[in-house]
Amino acid sequence: MRMPFTSLTFKLFFVCLIFVFSVVLVLFQMSSSVLKQEVRSGNDLFIQQMLSKVDQYISLSFSSLETVLYAVEASYSDSKSLSEDIQPILRKLYSMNAGSVAEVYLISGNSSMIGGSPRSILFNEPDQERQRLFEMVMDNKNSIYFSPPYYSRQHGWTVTMAKYIAGSSPPLAAALDIDLTEIEKSLLLSTPTIRCSSPSWIPPGSWWPGI
Repeated sequence: MRMPFTSLTFKLFFVCLIFVFSVVLVLFQMSSSVLKQEVRSGNDLFIQQMLSKVDQYISLSFSSLETVLYAVEASYSDSKSLSEDIQPILRKLYSMNAGSVAEVYLISGNSSMIGGSPRSILFNEPDQERQRLFEMVMDNKNSIYFSPPYYSRQHGWTVTMAKYIAGSSPPLAAALDIDLTEIEKSLLLSTPTIRCSSPSWIPPGSWWPGI
């Protein structure tokens, strides 16, 4: 008498079971691979759309901030007093852009400054780092200078924009400090799925000028 597991029927059953299991496994792997590819493609498209929106937001923000520098330049006149005539304009420009700008100010040749924020009076004395910024602006009088991101003790992560005031005598530079923390908050409100972080490769206390 033959044992059940040695019969032809059992062998066929076992072979069919292995075949079905293999087919199911192959189909599962194929469907999993296709699903992962679809998810990856969807994520890539979503990220591209978000990055495009972020790029548009940053471009608009910087274009808007450039107009602040041109407004400072337009308000300048040799016949105007910096403290009595220009500083009120700086204060108004600062208050209008306080959500993204940490300071709006004028830099003179000796690196002293006149600013629009209430705390500017605490940092208006000549400053070596501000002197470097002034020299860079003087070397690029026909364009707006953008500093690399740096860590300011007063504002945290900051980028400074500055330009030469055409026709100023003695030479002056208009500058503003962009508060990157506030820019990040605005981006998170408009694109809540994106998390921005401060660049870890830039050490705190970087020399780049801020007030």
